[in-house]
Amino acid sequence: MNQKSVLKLIKQYQWRKFLTRHYTPLFISVHINDYYQKLKTLIGETYKNFIYLSKQGFTDIYRDTISIKKVEEKFYHILKKDHKKVDQLIRESEKALRKIKQYSSKKKIRKPITFLAFQKNLDLYSWLFGRITILPYYLGMVAEKRLNLQNLYFKKMIKKLEKFRLTDYYGTFENYAIKPYLKKFAKENNLPIELVEQLTFLELSKIVHKQRNINRQELIKRKKYFVYTFFDGKESVISNKNFVAKIDKLINPKTKIKGNIIKGIASQPGKITGKVILVQNISDLKKFKKNNILVSTSTNPNLMPALKKAVAIITDEGGLTSHAAIISRELKIPCVIGTKIATQVLKDGDKVEVDADKGMIKKINNS
Repeated sequence: MNQKSVLKLIKQYQWRKFLTRHYTPLFISVHINDYYQKLKTLIGETYKNFIYLSKQGFTDIYRDTISIKKVEEKFYHILKKDHKKVDQLIRESEKALRKIKQYSSKKKIRKPITFLAFQKNLDLYSWLFGRITILPYYLGMVAEKRLNLQNLYFKKMIKKLEKFRLTDYYGTFENYAIKPYLKKFAKENNLPIELVEQLTFLELSKIVHKQRNINRQELIKRKKYFVYTFFDGKESVISNKNFVAKIDKLINPKTKIKGNIIKGIASQPGKITGKVILVQNISDLKKFKKNNILVSTSTNPNLMPALKKAVAIITDEGGLTSHAAIISRELKIPCVIGTKIATQVLKDGDKVEVDADKGMIKKINNS
């Protein structure tokens, strides 16, 4: 689709930001399969429309509000009316977790040498991701928002869901089951692997089957900026910087804080004053020092070296079953999650007061 067609479709819907991640077009196109097909299979409802807006390696993920409401209502109905189904979904997740542990520790999966083997491993990846990440996330999120967590059944359920947030096996799985083929393809086509990852899966498949040529300059542009859209089964990628800025302005009006207070959800109580350091990925770990306050879009097991040094945690995303919330309770350090804007308004070296009793962060003018 061209820019005019994409813009017309985007304007037909209201959009809500979901997450920010370091996602490439290849990774996105694989994950679309998780949501669009696997979620429909698991619960009978799914999302139909997505926007992935990428700027300098950070990709904001948006979904249309109609689909969001339908999916959350479906999970709410299951949680409220069908505990047998909930138990079945959690067993599915536990089964997938056992499988990925086996693959990660014993390397039971074959390294992909051919495109067909690579495709089979991607299908397995989608199956695992749908059950280990998607199901636990939605069960926990909808329960937090709309149900009484003091209920004994839901208390036990939330406890079961925590184990899915604490360990990341995907990196090992990707390195063994997915990356070898991408490296092989990169070598055969004289491309760095980071450019191969700028292809969607459909584009990669067409190149492999001699139905499409590689546009190196397009892939270089995508490394910096792109809009990936998915409307009811059809994908499109546009790498024009000005178009990315236009869509960003249209669907993501900038939030300004009133005064110097940022509000979020109190996860682990406590009060602390200190210097913030933004930690978004592994490369940021080296700048984080003991007794800093960690600020991130969201946390994951890869950030544990910094989390263990932190005196407090602040995140844009997350609920009470998020990784940051669980880790803060284990480490017993103040934590405010779900601020939505912390990474936008705070920068390295800012001094803040964290009041995790009230879910508030006060920015202090640096003297």
